[in-house]
Amino acid sequence: MDLLIEISVVFLFLMGFIGSFLPVLPGIFIVWIGILIHRICFQEDSVSWVIVWATLCICIFAKLLDLLLVYWGAKRFGASWRGAVGAIIGGILGIFIPPPILWILIGPLIGAILLEYTNKRNIKRASRAGIGAMVGGAVAYFSNISLTIFIILFFYLSI
Repeated sequence: MDLLIEISVVFLFLMGFIGSFLPVLPGIFIVWIGILIHRICFQEDSVSWVIVWATLCICIFAKLLDLLLVYWGAKRFGASWRGAVGAIIGGILGIFIPPPILWILIGPLIGAILLEYTNKRNIKRASRAGIGAMVGGAVAYFSNISLTIFIILFFYLSI
């Protein structure tokens, strides 16, 4: 039974790692579920509850960081608050448009441009804000992958 649980946890870690590359899957939270299952099933032979809750905080931080980096990228490139919010909305909607890997970057670009343009900005300034949102989204994407890897390594080093 223990071997089956270990295999399941490793499978969740693998799926979570792959999910961190595919924005449709909540990869980092899948990894956390693996940590939680391991703790519940192995009690004293697993990580402490402090580690479980600390990794949950990292997961929540990663998701908030996704939104903040898209917003930051748009603002850094000159977006108004409307353009920055448009970038966030575009990023969220982009998850649901196939293929999500492509649209997770294009969604913030289009969202920022559209809302900047409705804010009476010219197309050049609106496009610049969209590019900033796309840059922020790319940084968020790679930070999410990095934090997922960090959580997996942190788990194994804590055992």
